[in-house]
Amino acid sequence: MNTDEHGFIGPDAEASGSDSIIIPELPLDPLPALIPQPRSVHRRDGVITLAQSMVARCAAPAETRREAMRIARMCLHDLDVEPVWRPWRASARRRATYAILLVQNARIVVDADRLAGLDVPGLPAEGYVLDIEPRSVLVAAGDLNGLLYAWQTVRQMIERAGRSRRLPAVTVRDWPELSLRGAHIDLHNLTPTVDAIERRLRVLAGYKINTVLLSYGDRFRFRRHPTIAHPAAFGRAAIRRLEAMASERRIDMVPVIQCLGHSANVLARPRYRALREREDVLTQFCPTNPGTLKLVGELLDEVMDAHRSRFIHVGADETYFLGTCPRCRRIADRKGRIGLYIDYVSKICDQVAARGRVPLIWDDMLCTAPSMIRRMRRVRLCYWDYFPADVDNPFVFFRNHGWYCNRSYWRNRPWWGGEFVDTPRTREVTEMPEAWAESYGSFLSGDPERRYFNPYPFLGFYKQSGMDVIGCSAARGGEYGYHCPNYRRRSSNIRGMTRVVAKHAGAGAITTSWSEMMSPDELTIALFAEGAEAAWAPDSTHPRCFAERFAQEHFGGSSPQIATAMDRIGRHAPPLAFKSEDRTDIMERGQEADRESLVELLDRRIRRYLDEPGLPDRRAATATVGRDAASALDLLKAARRGVRRNRLAFDHLVLAAETLQHKARQAELFCRAELALGSTRRSIARDRNVADGLAACGREATRLRRRLRELFSRSYDADSVRRRDAVVFEGEAERRRTYRKSLLAS
Repeated sequence: MNTDEHGFIGPDAEASGSDSIIIPELPLDPLPALIPQPRSVHRRDGVITLAQSMVARCAAPAETRREAMRIARMCLHDLDVEPVWRPWRASARRRATYAILLVQNARIVVDADRLAGLDVPGLPAEGYVLDIEPRSVLVAAGDLNGLLYAWQTVRQMIERAGRSRRLPAVTVRDWPELSLRGAHIDLHNLTPTVDAIERRLRVLAGYKINTVLLSYGDRFRFRRHPTIAHPAAFGRAAIRRLEAMASERRIDMVPVIQCLGHSANVLARPRYRALREREDVLTQFCPTNPGTLKLVGELLDEVMDAHRSRFIHVGADETYFLGTCPRCRRIADRKGRIGLYIDYVSKICDQVAARGRVPLIWDDMLCTAPSMIRRMRRVRLCYWDYFPADVDNPFVFFRNHGWYCNRSYWRNRPWWGGEFVDTPRTREVTEMPEAWAESYGSFLSGDPERRYFNPYPFLGFYKQSGMDVIGCSAARGGEYGYHCPNYRRRSSNIRGMTRVVAKHAGAGAITTSWSEMMSPDELTIALFAEGAEAAWAPDSTHPRCFAERFAQEHFGGSSPQIATAMDRIGRHAPPLAFKSEDRTDIMERGQEADRESLVELLDRRIRRYLDEPGLPDRRAATATVGRDAASALDLLKAARRGVRRNRLAFDHLVLAAETLQHKARQAELFCRAELALGSTRRSIARDRNVADGLAACGREATRLRRRLRELFSRSYDADSVRRRDAVVFEGEAERRRTYRKSLLAS
C-alpha cells in the first residue's frame, strides 16, 4: 500500500482500489484505548476489581475541599461506585494537594511514602498520577482539574473492562501540553436540543477538553431585541442548564456573537435594515453607523449576562464589504480597510473589557495587515486554517484574500490524492503583496523557490508580535460532505495545527465544527477526541492507531472494522451533493436553503456532471464511491454485534454509508437516463431497465428519509431536521419521476 508519512493512502493506491486503513485486531485491554493516551504508563502484576461499594478517602486543601469532594462523588457515581467515606490521616494529606483513595475495606491504609513517591508537586498544571494496586486505587493531583482528569482515565478503563470491572495494576503519570483544549458547538444551522448538548459536554469532558465555543447565530433569545431570535432560540433557563453542566465538568463555555460580519440573522429584519453596510447585502453591519455599535453592545451585554466565562468571542471574520458605504469609504480611503476595521473592532473590545471580559476574534482580516496587528494585542486571536497539514504544502492560505502558490510548479501535480486545484482564488506567489512577504518572511517557507510552504505560518508571526494566539482547526469545515466529515483531511488539519501551536507556545487549540456542512454532530466526536489528544500530547500516536483506539473507546469491542468504515465513508463526497459553490451562490443571493433554490441547484449540478469534460472519469469515480460505501456497510454490519456504547452515533454512521451508496446509484441512474433520452438509437428494454432502477432508487430514498428524520429528531430541533432533509433529498423525487415518465412514454 502506498502511503505518505502520515499513513494516508497515496493517489495510486486509491486508483487501484486498495483498502484504506487496515489495523490488526487488538486484545480487549483497558489501557490501549485511553484517549488522550497517557504520557507514562508502568504496568505491574495483579488486578483489582472495582466493587460497587468501596471505602473512599479524600485529601484536599480546606478552601477547596468541598469542590474536590463534589468532583470525587460525581466521578464515582459515573463509575457506579457508592463509596463509604472515611477520614484520611493528616500525615498522608500533607503529601499531596489533592488525593482520592479507593480501597476494598477500611483496614487498608496508604502510607506517606507511597504518596511521596508519586511526586505530585513535580507535575505540570492539570497533571495527575493514577496508582492502581491489587487492593487500592489512588489518585493524586496538584489541582482540581487534574483530579477530574485522573478519574476520567479510570472511567475509560472501567468502560473498557466491561462487566468484569477488573483494572490492571498500573501507575499512570500524565499531564497536558496545552492549557486550553477546546471544541465548538455551532447552533445556527443544525441545532441540537439542550439534552443533546448536555450529552455532548459529558463526552467532551471525558476526553479532557476544558473549553467549548458556543456559536449562537440566531439561537439566543434576546430580551431587548426579540425579533432577532429564531422561534426555537435558547432562553435563560436553557443556558443556565448548559452552564451548570459545563461548570460541573470544569468546562469553560465561551459564547460567540458576531459583531460585524455573518449577521444576516439581524440584518434580514426590516427593523435593522438601515444598519447594513450595503443595501443588497444581508451579512455585514456598517461599522461607522452609530446604531451598529449601540445594537451590538446591547446584544453583547445580554450574552455576557447569561454566561460565566471571562471570555467572549465577537467573531469579526470574513467582513468582505468593508468600506463600501459612502461614509465608510471616506474613512477607508484615509486609513485603509483594515484601519476602518480596527477602529470599529477596538470599540467593541472596549465594551467587552469594561465588563471585565477578554475578547476573542478570528484572525483572517488582520492577517492582511501584519504591520497593524500589534494594535490588537489585548485580544486573544483565534487563528483559523482548515487546510490539511500536507508535507508538500503548496499554499500560503490568506483565507478568502487568496491562496498564493508556485502555480507553474504545482499545475498538474497531485496534492492530497488529486490534481492541483487551480481556483479563482489561487494566485502566483510572485503576486503576493510585498508587505506581506517581508513581514511574514521565514515563517512562510524555507524553500527559496517557494514550491513548498510551512503549514499554518501566521501563528509564529503572531506570537513574535506579542499576540495571545489560539490555533483553530476544523472537524467540519473545508469539505461539503453532508453525510460525515472527511476524517483523513480533518485529522491532518487537527494534528498539524496543534503541533504548530505547541511549537510556538500558543495559548491552546480549538477544533471548530461548522453546522452549515450539516453532517451530524455524532460523527464529529472522533475528531473532537483527536483534537483533545493532540492538544494533550501533540506528538502522540499515529492517526491510524488513534482511529482504532477511538473505535474501541467510543463504541466498545475490539474490532478495527468501524475505523476502516469511517475512513472509507469519509473520503468521498456524495455524488451530485450540495457543494461549496452552491452555498456561495445561495449566500450571495441572500437565500436560505429553501426548496426552490435547492431544486434549482440540483438541476445545475446534474448539468455540470453531464456536460463538463471528463464524464467517463466522473462515472468511474462514482462507481468507486458506490463500492467503498458498500464495503463500509459490510464492515459495519460485521461490527454491529460488538457495539456496546453510543449506539446512536453508530446508527448515524450506518445511515451515512447508506446515503453515500444511494447517491452513487442515483447519480449513475440519472446519467444513464440522460444518455438514453438523448440517444438517436433508443432501446425499449434499456429504457425500462433504467426506469425500474429509478423506481427502486425512489423506494430506497423514502426509507432513508424516514431513517434520517428518526435519527436526527433524537438530537436536533424540528426545524433543523427539516433543513437537513431538504439539503440531502430536495428535488430528487421530482427528477426521478420526470426521467421515468420520459423513459416509459417512448
